[in-house]
Amino acid sequence: MEPGGSLARVSGVRTVPEGAEDDVAALYARCFPRLVGLLVSIGGSPSDAEEVAQDAYVKVLMRWETVRG
Repeated sequence: MEPGGSLARVSGVRTVPEGAEDDVAALYARCFPRLVGLLVSIGGSPSDAEEVAQDAYVKVLMRWETVRG
C-alpha cells in the first residue's frame, strides 16, 4: 500500500557526502574480508563478524569527510 500525500521529513538523517559511496565501496572491497577474518579470530561467529563489519562501514560512510582527512 502506497502512502497518500507527502511523507514527513525525517530530521537528524545525514546525507552521504558526494563521491563518498565510490570511495567507501573501494575501501570495503579491499578491506572487508580481512576485517571479518580479524573479528572472527577475536571470537565471533562469521555471521556476527560480517554484521559488525557492515555496521562499521555504514558509520564510515556517514563520516567519510572526517575519516578521509
